[in-house]
Amino acid sequence: DDAENASRLYSGGYRHGEVLDSTDFDVAVDIGSGSGWFSNYLVEKRNYKKVYAIEPSAAAQEIASKIYSRQDKVERIVGFAEEEISKLKLKTPTLFSTLVVLAHIRNEVVQKILESVDQVAPKGSVLCSLEPWGDEFHHDPSIWHVRPTEWWQNIMPKWEFSFEKRCE
Repeated sequence: DDAENASRLYSGGYRHGEVLDSTDFDVAVDIGSGSGWFSNYLVEKRNYKKVYAIEPSAAAQEIASKIYSRQDKVERIVGFAEEEISKLKLKTPTLFSTLVVLAHIRNEVVQKILESVDQVAPKGSVLCSLEPWGDEFHHDPSIWHVRPTEWWQNIMPKWEFSFEKRCE
């Protein structure tokens, strides 16, 4: 349920609620948008003027289009984030968001995604990410990745990072 999902933005490990409360962005990029609840939340509850919802699953994007009605402010992009982000022409500080998406993607692909964010993000942008971090761990290279803080900082050296609650 959307209300329950939204309340989680303020619970353990999530920084999204705090970031949303402390910024006044109009534009967001929802990386791995799935069936669209977060994109819709940004438009409906946070009054974002434009959300780019990037999701490789056409089926998930179709579900999102059927569930949520304010399609005029959400641009649904079917494709891979590492390819689609670099096509965006962003002019104002932007919220980039992931909600346990990158943990399911191999390092080299996540690096391309982060480099794309770095390339297009206007000054003052924020990447808010609910991703596990801690000692490097790759349970099964196709399904679960935990990366150390240094890994993130090395990929995006110009960005300031804050890490909460270590994944053990």
